Amino acid sequence: FLFYVICTGFVSPSYAEDTGGPKVGTMAKNFSLKDMSGKTVELKSYKGKKVVLLVFWSVGCGACIQEISELNELYAEYKGKNFEILTINCDESIEEVQQVIKDKGIKYRVLLDPENSTGDPYNIMYIPLNVLVDINGKVVYSEAGELPSTDLIDKALKK
Repeated sequence: FLFYVICTGFVSPSYAEDTGGPKVGTMAKNFSLKDMSGKTVELKSYKGKKVVLLVFWSVGCGACIQEISELNELYAEYKGKNFEILTINCDESIEEVQQVIKDKGIKYRVLLDPENSTGDPYNIMYIPLNVLVDINGKVVYSEAGELPSTDLIDKALKK
């Protein structure tokens, strides 16, 4: 059941006291995942260089699909400003993910987590889970179903 909830987002976070995600103020856990071209991406490679928005999502999650247009807008607004969006797709085939990228015109980087290896380290209970990591690798925002404000992103970029 929990796996179903994580990968489908079927249960709304508004019904839960704890929506999961890493605690604000903690260091973001490193991961090593492949992007759509097969290139390995490690979160730690951004430390000291960029603010990173991590988005954990699934093809079958309606709220995740709805968030794509906002993510494309953030990508366009912050492109070239030491800001990176890394979306982590859990447990789905590359073909399913490629179709969504094509259909929705995704511009930002999509990583594949076919074994859901980030689920436990990031305490993923609901998706989309949005985690903003500052340039020092610290979690400054963690919320299911809501993207961080541009004010918060701007503040993280000024650190």
